Amino acid sequence: ALTPDAAGTLLAERFGVTGTLRLLDGYRDLNFRVDADDGRRFVFKIYNPSEIRAFIDLQDTAMRRLADAGIEGCPKPVGTDEAAGSIIRLLTWVDGTSLADIRPHDIDLLEDVGRLVGRVDKVLADLDHRDANCELEWDPRHIHETVTERLSDIDDPSRRALINRRIGWAEGVATRLAGL
Repeated sequence: ALTPDAAGTLLAERFGVTGTLRLLDGYRDLNFRVDADDGRRFVFKIYNPSEIRAFIDLQDTAMRRLADAGIEGCPKPVGTDEAAGSIIRLLTWVDGTSLADIRPHDIDLLEDVGRLVGRVDKVLADLDHRDANCELEWDPRHIHETVTERLSDIDDPSRRALINRRIGWAEGVATRLAGL
């Protein structure tokens, strides 16, 4: 794995940005929060080598559309390059609190989230991009396959049983989504 220092060197070489990097959570890519020396903040991503450039282009198109529609809270692409067989990318940082860190999820918050999801869906509804229909492992339409393939990775039998019970629920959601 790339250290924050090594990632910082790559960031400076490719994008001319220097600062302090802190590793962020991620399951597939390396993500760093960048507190730049000039006071700006970014996310520096080093993608999994299997990621394709066209999918990154799709993300850029979606982010630009959302920004053009006035939807706040979306990162903006700053630059994209390649290094050591991986796509690297710099995005603007979005200040705020993760939904996962907010408690409780009261009705006002959930209504706000619903309105935002509706606006995003409307803006992206007619997005026509060659990779807009690529298969993503965490797409709810494929959740059964994704979870089932990883079920044996859960060592705790009670947790594995809990996930097994939820697979049926997920299949119901996938069925409803397919009809939309």
